[in-house]
Amino acid sequence: MRIPLLILSLLVLSEINAQSVSINTTGATANSSSILDVSSTAKGVLFPRMTKAQKNAIATPATGLLVYQAGPDSVGFHYYSGSQWFWLPSNGGDDWKLTGNAGTDSAVHFLGTTDTEPLMFRVNNIRSGRIEAASNVNSFLGAYSGSSTTTGFRNTAFGYRSMFANTTGRDNVAIGANAMENAAGITSNENIAIGSRSLMNSNSFYNIGIGTSALQQSTGQANVALGIQALFTNTTGQANIAIGYYTLRDNTTGYRNIGIGLHALSNNTTGNYNIAIGDSAAYNNNASRNIAIGNWAMFANTTGTINLAIGDSALYDNTSGYKNLVIGNNALINNTTGFQNLAIGHNTLKSNVTGFANIAIGDSALSANTTNWNIAIGRVALLKTTTGDKNVAIGESALTNNVTGTNNVAIGYGSQLAANTNNKNNTSLGFRSAFNMQGYSNVVIGADAMGKPAVSYTVNNTVAVGDSVLFNIATGANSNTGVGSKTLFSNTTGWSNTAIGVRAMYGNTTGTNNVAVGDSALYNSTGSYGQVAIGSKALFGNTTGGVNTAVGSFSLESNTTGNQNNAFGYQALNANTTGSYNVAMGVNALLSSTTASGNTALGAGAMFSNTTGSENVALGRFSLFDNTTGSDNVAIGDEALQNNVSGHENIAMGDSAAFNTNATGNMGLGIRSLFSNVSGTTNTMIGYEAGYAALGSGNVMLGYQAGRAETGSNKLYIDNSNTTMPLLYGDFTSNLLRINGTLNINNDYSFPVADGTANQVLRTNGAGAVSWATVAGESTTASNGLTLTGNNITLGGSLTAATTVSQGNFNMTQNLNGTGDYFIQTASSNAFSVLSDGKVGFNIAAPAYNMHVVNTTAGGGNKNSGIMIQNTNVGIGAATINFKNTSLPTAYAWYTGMNNGDNYVVAYGDSLRPSNVIFRVDTSGNAAFNPSGSPNSRLEVNGDFSMRLNAITLPNGPSDNVDPGRYSFIKINGPTLAFSISGFTGGVDGKILTVLNLTGTNMTIVNQTTSGSAAANRINTLTGGDIVTTGNGSVTLQYSGADNRWMVIAVRD
Repeated sequence: MRIPLLILSLLVLSEINAQSVSINTTGATANSSSILDVSSTAKGVLFPRMTKAQKNAIATPATGLLVYQAGPDSVGFHYYSGSQWFWLPSNGGDDWKLTGNAGTDSAVHFLGTTDTEPLMFRVNNIRSGRIEAASNVNSFLGAYSGSSTTTGFRNTAFGYRSMFANTTGRDNVAIGANAMENAAGITSNENIAIGSRSLMNSNSFYNIGIGTSALQQSTGQANVALGIQALFTNTTGQANIAIGYYTLRDNTTGYRNIGIGLHALSNNTTGNYNIAIGDSAAYNNNASRNIAIGNWAMFANTTGTINLAIGDSALYDNTSGYKNLVIGNNALINNTTGFQNLAIGHNTLKSNVTGFANIAIGDSALSANTTNWNIAIGRVALLKTTTGDKNVAIGESALTNNVTGTNNVAIGYGSQLAANTNNKNNTSLGFRSAFNMQGYSNVVIGADAMGKPAVSYTVNNTVAVGDSVLFNIATGANSNTGVGSKTLFSNTTGWSNTAIGVRAMYGNTTGTNNVAVGDSALYNSTGSYGQVAIGSKALFGNTTGGVNTAVGSFSLESNTTGNQNNAFGYQALNANTTGSYNVAMGVNALLSSTTASGNTALGAGAMFSNTTGSENVALGRFSLFDNTTGSDNVAIGDEALQNNVSGHENIAMGDSAAFNTNATGNMGLGIRSLFSNVSGTTNTMIGYEAGYAALGSGNVMLGYQAGRAETGSNKLYIDNSNTTMPLLYGDFTSNLLRINGTLNINNDYSFPVADGTANQVLRTNGAGAVSWATVAGESTTASNGLTLTGNNITLGGSLTAATTVSQGNFNMTQNLNGTGDYFIQTASSNAFSVLSDGKVGFNIAAPAYNMHVVNTTAGGGNKNSGIMIQNTNVGIGAATINFKNTSLPTAYAWYTGMNNGDNYVVAYGDSLRPSNVIFRVDTSGNAAFNPSGSPNSRLEVNGDFSMRLNAITLPNGPSDNVDPGRYSFIKINGPTLAFSISGFTGGVDGKILTVLNLTGTNMTIVNQTTSGSAAANRINTLTGGDIVTTGNGSVTLQYSGADNRWMVIAVRD
């Protein structure tokens, strides 16, 4: 049945080929507008069904070709438009209309899928979006975005070709055309790219790129780029942060950099650990560990490292300088290679180019500096310094006008403000300290210390510590030392003064060589010299008095013009005004003395009441206590001559000696001797309480309590008790001398009552009778061979025993007109001899020299031989040997010996005067020529020191084993052409040898590796190469015994 129908249909169709075709069961004709009209109420038309792949495989599809795509996606009818296939999705009740939808409910209506399949987007059939709900959960939007992703997950891409090449990368965000376009592989993870071409070629992870072309080339990781072309060329650089247009643009492998601002770190390629914040900050940097904060900060830096620059144009020109710390606009702006500088403040170290190790803190501090090792803290501190180095200035305007001065320290506002070019070694601390000072080696500490003068002044070697010290100083006031508020306040040109204490030497103007220690010491002194004042208000009132010494509070307080006084103790010589040449030692000694001179008072209260009395000596507590006008007295002992007021020419020695005396010409020696005397004169009392009660005059009393109760005058007492019948009694009024006892010469003798005649002597008969006899011209010969004739004693025989010879005032007198020799002998030898020609011998009978000493005793100590000259008064004087030049009667040609402290000295004159000593050796073995004090080393020379020069003649060419002789300084003669030396003989450990070449030709010192000399003579230049000096050079070597080598230690060419 089917075949006939088909044949029938074909016949019909063929018959109506030119007409419309109608297919139905009703026989209705086709619509005139349709080529084919199919209608049915029970069946439909079935179109070709195929997969997406089969559809796409249709060769040359006709325009309008319609097929049904069964899968895998876009299921439904597809028609061919002539260039591509279009899907005809369902347009049922759940579809979204292209013209908009109304009545939507956000809880119900949505655009998407209801299964786990991704939501896909296409534009012109180009994959332009993909949203995944499960598994990989990627979200892509934009033509070709995420097109290559396979197993990558949690990625978000929005923009044309964003994340185009990503296959397995995960957790990335790419927003913008071409963002992360070429990032592929498993390492492109956890990146954020926002902006056209941001992270375009990146194949790394943990990067954030925001801005056109940010991190475009990067393969490094953990970078942050925010700005157009930020980190544009970065390849493997890691952990960088770039915020701003072109920041870190050229970075390739540099890592851990931070750039914030237009062009910040723009040219950095490989530098690491840099921070740049500001327009063009560190623009050319390609080094590491720099911090630049501020517009154009470190703009030119290329290789400088470890710099910190904060401020507009800070370190602008720096290229290779390193370890600089800069804070402030234009700070170190011109620095190129200078290193280790610290600059904080506007224009600090502005002119520095190559200087290093400078510190500048404060507006314009060290602004003109070009050199090294300066410290300036404070506005315009060291402002004008150019080549001066090693200066320290702390405080506004400190050392502002210093230009080339070196080694200065100024701390405080305006400290060392004056213009100067060559100041050096100065130290100042305090407000306006050393304000207009010039000079060197000064120390100034305190507000306005050395600070007032309106014009600059020049001083050297001065110390001022305290406010307003040396306030009025002027040029020439050198070598002063002032410590304490307002010390030396008025000083102008006075020099070499030392003042310590508040207002010490306050009024001094031109005085020199003074010492004042204590509150207001030497306060009013103006032009005096050589003063020493130690103690509060010591020498307070002194004006022009000179060469005074006052030690103790208020000592010499009232002195004005008095000279050469010495006061030691509280209020000693307190009232003295014009008196001179006084010595007071002890509390209140000479307290009341005003104009008196030449007094010496030692002891508390000694000469306490003296006013005008002069040339007195008082030693002991309260000695001469009441003396006011008495002069030429000597009182030694507690309370000696205590009550004397106006008496003079008295001598009292002993506790309370002459206690009540107020008379003249008395002498009391012994405790309480002459104690009760008030007005008696010309008494002489010697002994404990001798003449204790004496009131008269002209008495002589000798012995313990001799004449203690005597009150009369012109009496003689010699005894050791207070008896009225002394052993010797005399009455000068009657010329009486009485012996109250027995005169015994082997026996008792009775003496004649009457006087003998002239030239008679007493003669004994040997039996107790004594009478006068005439003996002129006779001789007496003793049994020991001595004969006395007049005043001559002659030896008529041999002395067989120890014998003492005395005659007149002499123990022994040798007749110098004799022609024989004089000997003193022991039992076995001559102990002392004097020959007739004047030669003197000790322990030798025939001396060959004017003094000849011979030792014949062996012993281990130096005291067994030689000559000992010993001083037994410890601390005073010296034991010395003197050689006097006859032509210089007041000086010594040579003077040597041991002085205080057991120093061995050689002096020209008195060795106790330091200025006379020309050589000294102390007990530690240290020695000094022309010493200024105790030597501090084995040998010191205070003055010029020269070594003898040895001239050596050498040939042209090489010389080995050169002998310098016993010298340390040699000069080379001979060569007319270049010559060389490869070794020196005579090397001793530590020996220093200087070789001077003045030949005009080159001299080569040959290193030991090429030496032709013996091994022990070779030279080590320490550099490993030969040393060549010109015709005017020198080389200094030192011999090392440990290395058997000469070591070169200095070269001058």
